[in-house]
Amino acid sequence: MAAVCELAECIDETPIVVCNAPGFVVNRIVVPMINEAFLVLADLIDSMTSVLLPEADRRAEIAGGAAPEVLKPAWTWSKSI
Repeated sequence: MAAVCELAECIDETPIVVCNAPGFVVNRIVVPMINEAFLVLADLIDSMTSVLLPEADRRAEIAGGAAPEVLKPAWTWSKSI
């Protein structure tokens, strides 16, 4: 173990010594960050659709038709589709 740490320091890398656990250290750090990023993205998309969809419905009504169901998020589709 000491030899590997010394080698890492010789090539200007910082060794990280961890307890025996499955998976790589990087994955244990990065995966929760990626999950959080997707949650933030989902909240952003949800807030955008709550603003943009009513406007699209209003414009479709002005144009004389109904907004196509496929342009709406799947959770708002009617059961007939």
